[in-house]
Amino acid sequence: MIEIKDLSKSFGEVHAVSSLSLTISSGIAGLIGENGAGKSTLLRLIANIYKQDEGTITIDGFDSASQQGKSKLFLLPDDPYVPKGAQAKHVYDLYNSLYDIDKEKFYRLLDRFELPKDRNVYTFSKGMRRQFILSLAMSVNVPYLLLDEAFDGIDPLTVGLVKELLIQEASEGKSIVVASHNISSLNAIADRFIMISKGKLGEVGSTSDMAKTIFKYQMALKKPLEEQELLDAGIKVILYRHVGSIIQIVCDGEGGETLEKVVNAHEPIIFEPVPVSDEEVIEAKMRMYRGRAK
Repeated sequence: MIEIKDLSKSFGEVHAVSSLSLTISSGIAGLIGENGAGKSTLLRLIANIYKQDEGTITIDGFDSASQQGKSKLFLLPDDPYVPKGAQAKHVYDLYNSLYDIDKEKFYRLLDRFELPKDRNVYTFSKGMRRQFILSLAMSVNVPYLLLDEAFDGIDPLTVGLVKELLIQEASEGKSIVVASHNISSLNAIADRFIMISKGKLGEVGSTSDMAKTIFKYQMALKKPLEEQELLDAGIKVILYRHVGSIIQIVCDGEGGETLEKVVNAHEPIIFEPVPVSDEEVIEAKMRMYRGRAK
């Protein structure tokens, strides 16, 4: 496993990661958080591209800066390096000089993505380049894969194939961390989420775990009800939305009796609890950890 203890990293006055402790074990973990939350910095710290200011990172017991630690993982950054003018064989040769890569698997994955092997990779579209480097990443013989924005630029049809391949990698024993803003795609493959906000660990768990304290209601009222009235009543409103004549709210904690009392004063036509989608759970938790209640 990867063990992170009291990890901190600053860039000048910006605290990118602050006193973060985390354990990463087998399976697929979705790394989520708002822009600037520290996701990419965390991955680069684990991969020893950045050196932490404080704290420790060990990979199967080895310091992440040691050769033994470095040899156990591969980081796919959001801007992977590919030599100009390079074809598949040139990229393979470069990365194979640094990592142990399964050549047969690499070319087999290129075929799965229907990518040309004798064409300059720089002429590929953004999505094609992402598929190309994902093929390379999944062919590296390491127990840990760190993928930054794995689905970036990939069309919906190909996203399905990427998810299938990542699930297969995990079933063969790899531990995979995928940082992405594509929550629906992450939710289809991740067995747990790692949420960070402003460089701090927010929560670790599945969406079903996170949803245990999140409740959603919808209502139609004869008298208008503003969000501030709910907040003044002590209801922890995370999301407040008008969908036509329907008001939808998502709350942290049930607060059902208090909410019912407030709503009844506004002559409800409809007032009922409704299921919370996984995307709404993630959005609600992100807003909570950012200290927002909107």
